[in-house]
Amino acid sequence: MKAMLTVGGFLLAVISVVDALMCYQCANTDGKLCPYDASTYTSTAHDACITWKLGNGSVILQNLVSAKEECTEEKIKFWSRFIDLYYNAYGGSVSCCYSDRCNDGSSLHSNFVDVSNKNKVPTLPAYPSIGESWPSNAGLPVRKAENGNCEKYYDKFSADEWMPDILIPLAYDRASQTKVGVFYTKLGERNNNNDHVIVRIVNRAKQNLTMYSIKLFRVGSVSIHLSKLEPQRNGGGFIQQEGKKTSVNKVVDFENEDGYQGFWISIKDDITVSLGRIGEKLINPLVQFSDVLREGPDEPYYFGLTTPDGTSASFGVNCDMPGLHFPDTCVTDGDCEDY
Repeated sequence: MKAMLTVGGFLLAVISVVDALMCYQCANTDGKLCPYDASTYTSTAHDACITWKLGNGSVILQNLVSAKEECTEEKIKFWSRFIDLYYNAYGGSVSCCYSDRCNDGSSLHSNFVDVSNKNKVPTLPAYPSIGESWPSNAGLPVRKAENGNCEKYYDKFSADEWMPDILIPLAYDRASQTKVGVFYTKLGERNNNNDHVIVRIVNRAKQNLTMYSIKLFRVGSVSIHLSKLEPQRNGGGFIQQEGKKTSVNKVVDFENEDGYQGFWISIKDDITVSLGRIGEKLINPLVQFSDVLREGPDEPYYFGLTTPDGTSASFGVNCDMPGLHFPDTCVTDGDCEDY
């Protein structure tokens, strides 16, 4: 924009400088994991930064936008509803902000995706237009929030799944540089001492040939396994193999506690698998296994919860993550600037 200014009898052309805005840009496509794969971009053509999140705070999109086009109340409501319907979850949000790098999208929570055993990485679809018909929102049974303030509660009855039909991406924790997930669970009616719940950890492509499995038993033991599909020698398909790598006894109590119990799982350097109780920090796991031979899944990314034949259990996912760090531990990039 040009303005004319007279100084000492001289007519000068003054060009006003339009402030450029710097925003993070990232989408959970093409192998990216937001927000830590985000890059910063500067633009004079945009005046707002935008962030799309699932209901638990995990980020699926960061970008630069025009406020008058994407930050109106109508558009924010529209895209928030779209997120819920596409990801078969609820509580999705779209937010705009107007300062440099304000859409950092930092979050310790993991997001919920119902994958129904599809071996395909979910991608953001093309934007529908306002007024287009919406897909069916046939989600999981939702109960009132209980322990852990989880977004989703659901049951499994003798599921006997090799690959759980519900997978939740692990969140990336900048403080510990680990991938973290949280869940709550309680066992159903007693069947026998072998009653247990299973946590499966799979790679980004949701391949089920090799997985890490954590088993929590009614009798109090917890074990970590390397679960593999081994081809039969005669070429007649695959055999499910569960190789126990480590086990600890009497560290959980499902017999005397009727309510939900909360646990965290963490993956360090893609090979060290840990499980601990909510309330304990990441440095204090109940059980841990380091896959130094790298036999497990390449780049663990999702976790899922299931039960074997004969066991029933209830689960909560997309839960709060309290007390994982020391009070002075930096988590976001902004926090860490002081360290």
